[in-house]
Amino acid sequence: MISARIITPDADRFMKSIHNRMPAMLHPNDFDAWLDGSAGKEILMKAPPGLQEWIVNRPMNNVRVGDDDPATAVPAEPEAPPLPPELPPLGSLF
Repeated sequence: MISARIITPDADRFMKSIHNRMPAMLHPNDFDAWLDGSAGKEILMKAPPGLQEWIVNRPMNNVRVGDDDPATAVPAEPEAPPLPPELPPLGSLF
């Protein structure tokens, strides 16, 4: 492969809450037509109905973890927000 491109049209309803753009998707049946140039942008599709989102775990954002590590695809539980610092006890006026 000499080069690669990611085509990013406007986000559809599914992606709008995450970002204003989204990657275009190509159905596997259309790979050959796309690669040999016999098909145009009309075969690029929006997100399929079964597309899902989930919170990923920390290894997903770690450059030292390989892309082929299955741990990167495991959905993670949302982390609880940190507790606010404890305030010092209040003094008494009496």
